[in-house]
This record gives sequence, structure tokens and C-alpha cells, in this order.
Amino acid sequence: MSKKREPVSQAAIDLLLPGADKPGRYIGGEPNSVVKEGPVRARVALCFPDVYEVAESHIGLKILYDILNRQPEFAAERVYALWPDLEQRARAQGVPLWSLETRRPLCAFDVVGITLQYELSYPTVLAMLEHGGVPVRAALRGDDDPFVVGGGSGALNPEPMVDFFDAFLIGDGEEAVLEIAEAVANNRGKSRADVLTALATIPGVYVPAFYEVDYQGLQTTAIRVLPGKPKADCVSVHGIPRLTRRAVADLDAAAYPTKTIVPNVAPVHERFAIEIQRGCTQGCRFCQAGMTTRPTRQRSCATVLALAGEGLRATGCDVVSLLSLSAGDYPALNRTLTTFFRRYQDERISVSLPSMRPQSMSPELATQVANVRKAAFTLAPEAGSERLRKLINKSSTDEDLIDAVQATVEAGWRHLKLYFMIGLPTETDEDLDGIVELAQRAQSAARKIRKDANVTVSVSTFIPKPHTPLQWDGQIGISETRRRQHYLRQRLREGGITLRYHCPEQSFVEGVLSRGDRRLGEAIWKVAQAGARLDAWTENFHLAKWTTGFAAALEPFGLVADDYLAVRDDRGLLAWDHIDTGVLKKFLADDRERASGGVPLGDCAHGDCSRCGGCDLADPYLSRDHLTGKRPVGLRPQIVAEDSDKGDEPEMEVALPEQGSTASTVKIRSRLRFRFAKVGGGIHLSHLDTASLMLRAIRRSKMPVLYTEGYTPRAKVGFSPACPTGITSEAEFFEADCGGFPDPAAYLDRLNSSLPAGLVVREGWELGANAPSLNEVLDVTTFVVELGSVALASAQEKIDAFLGASEVIVRVTRKGKGKLVDARKVIVAAELEDDKLRLGLQFHRGGSLKTAEAIATLFGIDAASDIRIHKENVVLRDEAHPQGPIKRLREQAAIDLTGVNERRTQNAFDE
Repeated sequence: MSKKREPVSQAAIDLLLPGADKPGRYIGGEPNSVVKEGPVRARVALCFPDVYEVAESHIGLKILYDILNRQPEFAAERVYALWPDLEQRARAQGVPLWSLETRRPLCAFDVVGITLQYELSYPTVLAMLEHGGVPVRAALRGDDDPFVVGGGSGALNPEPMVDFFDAFLIGDGEEAVLEIAEAVANNRGKSRADVLTALATIPGVYVPAFYEVDYQGLQTTAIRVLPGKPKADCVSVHGIPRLTRRAVADLDAAAYPTKTIVPNVAPVHERFAIEIQRGCTQGCRFCQAGMTTRPTRQRSCATVLALAGEGLRATGCDVVSLLSLSAGDYPALNRTLTTFFRRYQDERISVSLPSMRPQSMSPELATQVANVRKAAFTLAPEAGSERLRKLINKSSTDEDLIDAVQATVEAGWRHLKLYFMIGLPTETDEDLDGIVELAQRAQSAARKIRKDANVTVSVSTFIPKPHTPLQWDGQIGISETRRRQHYLRQRLREGGITLRYHCPEQSFVEGVLSRGDRRLGEAIWKVAQAGARLDAWTENFHLAKWTTGFAAALEPFGLVADDYLAVRDDRGLLAWDHIDTGVLKKFLADDRERASGGVPLGDCAHGDCSRCGGCDLADPYLSRDHLTGKRPVGLRPQIVAEDSDKGDEPEMEVALPEQGSTASTVKIRSRLRFRFAKVGGGIHLSHLDTASLMLRAIRRSKMPVLYTEGYTPRAKVGFSPACPTGITSEAEFFEADCGGFPDPAAYLDRLNSSLPAGLVVREGWELGANAPSLNEVLDVTTFVVELGSVALASAQEKIDAFLGASEVIVRVTRKGKGKLVDARKVIVAAELEDDKLRLGLQFHRGGSLKTAEAIATLFGIDAASDIRIHKENVVLRDEAHPQGPIKRLREQAAIDLTGVNERRTQNAFDE
């Protein structure tokens, strides 16, 4: 292995992380992660161009990670984007982008698989490749470079990114990901062209280098396979080569991960997610996901419950999320929820549901929703008028929404979110007025039931997406988007309703790229070179970088970025016409005609076939020969009725989690106290993330923890005061109130097997049920601090002077406000041993000091920037000697320590 392909050392990463935001993102070692250090036939990097907590919420990535790592001959590792400041630091220190499992740089992998989930992530993709040592442009890669394969919704129109990818997988990856890994492994040692040819023969894989495209102005005029290259799956009636989407036929039998990674940093969606249904045939004319995932496929009630049981045991989650494009259409939803709540009501496990169509909120479902954890419930009317809803094939009426609001509030919900789009074709200000009036009616209806109910309106800008009936329509620009947002904001404010909306500039860029072509690749590269990273985050987005990049790339073709927002010619080629999602282009065009007349199209899963081409029922290509015949994407959906007996005996098939959590009404109680250490990568975990990981480990250990009462029960577990990131510690504590008298020693191994590397439970002991809490008896915490040269200068003299003082008042910052602390009462011991200081800090009710603040008090603020800290021990107070009263402190002559930032100054102590 050449030097650039060697794993990044842990020491190099540790040097980068002090001062980084959420350093736990970058350390790996999570429970259930898979590390394969030895040789394998193919090593795959699964890349997600966003930060850790977003990536760890993506279920597609978890599925592929699980499938690949189940095979002994393959290894999958995760690589996520660095936050921009950390990326700059890593580049400056020559540290390439690394994987979380073995710290390999991207260039050391055989395959680099990248999820293209959102157009604004495209510059981040290029930055990740470059930072990982992979040539950014596919044409510049040699035989020793990895094969870069894209997937996800962005692959449905891959053309803006074709310069940078060797291949794209169109559609579902459960089966194809193994075929791709196998093709690369089987052709190891052959030329890059030979491997690309092997990839191109896999159904659903698009190798863009084998295709060429012609343009005239904005219009695509030709798409063809180069001579001598593998032919496409089929040829359309117009002679266009077509790559047919891969689709899993039987979702119930498809692989699904249950032993998912327990993230170090709380993900955006902190729950165990189960995909209950894939595909949607509601036929919403704006919805790319619904049009491109046909036909509808479900998991049975029994399978869903079995996955839930396995996942809860393996992860310690306390929330299960039931995922679907339209969860209300899942036939077994009521039965699944009924069985789930009956089974887990004593386990304090909750359910999360995605947004619902108003008319799917039946009385039966509303009853089930009453048991769901209550944050905010989202209903999606999509448009403000019934006329506009008919245009997009939404059959819900205003009354459907009001009925759904009433049912939801009666079920116990207080916060409601209504989701709408603006900028839909033919939308007028009257339709915007409809949004306002509907929101006001909803809030009025909700408050008749519950006075504290509130409604939030969320609007996004309509963006015409490829492979939808509205793909030919135009998109409103930035100024018109702002006008409509302002119009709504003013009207809704009068009714006391909060409006949330998407950034108009981001919607503009998304619209340009979503219907873009190959000529935009140069613009994306220029934007990446200008430093654009993580542009989905509004604080990182800068429109000027995009407008400059678009202008430079498009000027040679006589185009401007706004051209890509215009109405498209419905008689010509589209840049993505060679991508066959299963739904016929003619069907989309016909449905657009229906939209203009407000003509509805029913759900074929429960009614007549609409002849869309998405399954084998009405495929017009079946009579053609193999060369030109369209490969059926999927089989006709088999919908199991709600009252069907199929899969209705889950109790006989599912191994239930052992009883662990206990209601707080238990009379026999005890309190357990545990000491744990933060070492290695654990020092980069924040206090909140440490607590979250420990709570999950407690649930997995089946410790009989008691819970609070109320709508949101919480485990009765408490932690010692926060230990700052970057500090090693042997003196962290947590306490748990339990039912009965469990033996704490019995839980040590269980807890440690469920914790990430770097968190280690050392010991535990049982206290009386009425024992004071940990924070009531904390007295003195001892630290060993390795001092830098600034602190060591005249160190003993400064220590003696401080200890000889009766009072030393300092000003610190707490929760954004200044606070006075008598440092002399906090620093109760300071003993110099060579270049190390043994420091004792008392936990004082009048205010305490952070370690770096204590060093700054003793030796000056500059000394706090070069220290290494180890938390050695905690002494518990003798209850017979409580602290005295809190004394009012004088502000005059207080030492100002408000500039001391412990998180950015400290380093790990290395004994």
C-alpha cells in the first residue's frame, strides 16, 4: 500500500479535533459498526455528502452497509463530509478524508459509492473526492483508482454529474450493490475500460462514458450509445437507449438491517426506522418519489413487528419510525399499531409516523395516533385551493383537512404543521389566500378542542422534477418566490400563525440542477473550487458562488441559469430520457393533459390500472423482441386487506425483548450508582451524546429502570456534571432508580458491550432507595493537568500567592451571561509535581469553575491555551458537613475569564 493509501493515524485525527464542532462525528467505534481490517475481495466506501447526524438518519445507507458487511468477502465503510472548518484544518495538515471504520482515505477503496440525495450537495461530493485523493473527473482516473458509483434520487437525472462518476445505479440497491462489488472483484487486475464494461452489463447500471449527447440551445437533440459499447437495456420507440431502473420485487423478503449502528452523535432522526411500504400509486403529479418507485410493495404486519423486536433489542432505541411515502395507505397500519402498543406499552417504546394525507386520517387511525409520541403532527394539503389540489391529483377537500385536524387534536396533539407548496402551475394569489384561510380554519377548529393548540404553516417552492407529469412546466424565480412568501407571511401574521419557508435562492439552484444536463458539470466544479460545502445548510450557502459558476459554464453555449427554469418543449427530448424509471413518458404527458383540466387519476393499487408502465400488468413493450423490449420494472402490487389474516399471528413468530423498564409505581426501589471512564475516542463525545449513549446501553442491558409519569415518560437516570470534550476521565458517574434490588455487578459487561469504544463502565454499587442524589454529595474533583511553558513560568510563586489569598473573584460566562465566582472557594488544592499540576476543584453551590478557567485564574489566560487535562477522581461529601450559605460577591476587581473557551483550548491528557 502506497503512503497516500495508508490509513490515517488516530494521532493525526486527535490533533484535528480539539475545538471542532461535535468532534464525536469523526471518531467511529460505535456499537454495531463493522470493522474488517483484513484482506477482502472488494472494499466499498459508502459516502454521504452531509454531516454525520444527517447521514446516520438515512435508511438506504444502512441497508447497503448491512448487505455488504454480511458477506465475508466484502467490506463496507462509512465516509461522511467534514464540517467546512475541520475540512480546511485537515487539508492544511495533509490529512485526507478518512473512513470511520478503518480510517482509510477514499483512494484506498475499490468502490466509492455516493448517495446523491439533494442537488445542493453536489459540490460537497466533488470536495470529498478531491480531499480523499480520488481524481475528481472520471476521465482522469487510472487503473489503480477506485470506481465512483452514484445512487439515490439524484441518479434519476445524473447528467449534471456524469463528468465525475464512473457509473450510476438507477433504482433499488439491495441486489445490485452485491453485483457491482462482484464485478469489480472479479475483474481485478484488468484495465479500467474492461471493468467499466463489466459494470455496464449489470441491469440498472449506467456508465455515462459509453454515451454521447447532442444539444441545440437548451434542447437535447440526441442520446446514443457509442459504437462497440454494451447496449442499453432497451430502445424506446423513438430510438433512444433506455436504462431500466432496478426494483426489489418482494419487499417482505428483502434484506433489512436490525442491528443498526448506534450513533456517537444524536442523529437528526433518533429512532429505529422500519420501511413498511415502498412505492406509492397515489399519483401526485409533482412527486418524483411516487412516480419513480412504482409499483407499491409492502412488508407484512408480522415482518414489521419482527423487525421492530430485533431492532429494539440491538439498538436500545425508544422510538420506532414507520417509514413510507404515504403511511396512511399501508393496509395493515391499524393492526400493526394495535399490536405494537399492546406489546410495548410497559417498555415505554413510542412510534413516529411521517406526514399524513388529510383524508387518510380515519377515526381508527386517530385512535392509534393518540398513543404516538407527541411533538408535532404534520398534515400535507399541498395546495391552498381544491382547484389546485385537483391539478396535482390531490383529492382531499378543505373539509377533509378540518376533520383530520379535529381528529388529531382530540387524540392529544397540540402542535400541528400544515405543509404546502407555492409556485405550482397556474397558481394565483387566490390560491395563496386559500392557504391562509385553510390555516386559519384549522387553527380555529383545533382551539375549539384545545385552547393551547397551535398551527404552523410550512411552504416550499414547487420544483419541476424529472419523470413526473409536471416535468415540462416552469419554475418561478427568486424574486417571485420572495413575493409570494412575503404575501403569505403578512396574511398569516394577522392570524397569529407561524410561517416557515425554504430559502428562495436554494430553490433556484435546486431547480436549475434538477432538470440540468452535462453542461452544468463545469459549473458544479467551479462552485466546489470556490469553496462551496454543505450548501443545504443555509449558513453555508452563498448564491454568488453559484451565479458565478453558472455564468462561466453556460456562457460558451449562449445560455443562462434561468433558462433551466423555463417551460420545456413537450415534443422534444429531455436530458434524462435515457433513464427508464418504469413509468412511460407518454403516460406522463397524458397525465399532464389531465392535470390541465383538473381530471383525477385513481390509485391503481385499489382500482383500475392506469397503464403507466410501472409494473407488468399493462406493459406495452412486452410483445417486442428482447433487443428492444422494455424490461418490466416490477410486478403488479399485491395489496393485503386490513382485515386479512395473512401475517396476522406475529405473536407466534416474534421474539419479544426481555422485560427491562419498569413503571414508576413499583413500591420496592433501589438506586444504583456507576462509575465510568472516558478514554480514547470517548473524550470527543459531548455530555449530551454520552448521556444518550448510556441511556441506550441501559435499555439494552435490561436494567429495571423506573420512569417518570406523564405524556413523555423519562428514565430516572441522572449524570454527574458535564465533562468537557477533550478531557480523559476516570471519574464520570450515573445513577439509576430501579425496581427491586438488582445487582449492579451483573450489568457491567452488558453495559460495556453496548457502549462505543472509549466509554467504559468501571464499577457499580447499590444505594438505599432514599440515598441523596449524586449532585447533592459531590464535593471535590481532582484533576492532573499537564502545563505548558507559559503556566510553568514562576508557577510555584503564583500557586502560593493564590492559596494565600482569602478571596479571588473572577467573572465567567454561564448561559451567555456573566457570573461572579469566588475562585478561592472553588480551587481547594493546587500542588505542582514537575510539569504537572494536581488540582482540586470543589463543587460549590455558589458557582464552580471549569478546569481551563481554574488554570487561567492561577497562571493567566494565556496559560489556559496550552494544557492537557485528566479527570482523576471525585470525592463525595460527608453529609454531616454541608456547605455554608452562599455569600454575595463583589464585582470590583474581578478577574475577567469570559474569554476562556475550554472546548477550544484543552487537549487530551496522555499518561
